[in-house]
Amino acid sequence: MIWWTSGSLCGSKGSEKWHLDPAGCFIIELTNDKIRNGKLCQGKIIVRNNNIAIAGLTAKEILDTIIERGLVSCLDHAAYLGENL
Repeated sequence: MIWWTSGSLCGSKGSEKWHLDPAGCFIIELTNDKIRNGKLCQGKIIVRNNNIAIAGLTAKEILDTIIERGLVSCLDHAAYLGENL
């Protein structure tokens, strides 16, 4: 991918490196009117780790909450979550 910024051309590259975020990892689920933890979740996205479960209707809601609460410590992890949501 190539980006145009301030009159200069900047190429981009991917990274083959992978490392675990010290803040932990997440499991992403999609509900379809199922009962989760005693509550009816109607067509929501649920993202959970060992400490918290976050439910929302959009990927942006979920990702904003994860970032706001400091649940990721690496920008590449936040980007990866955003891509997968």
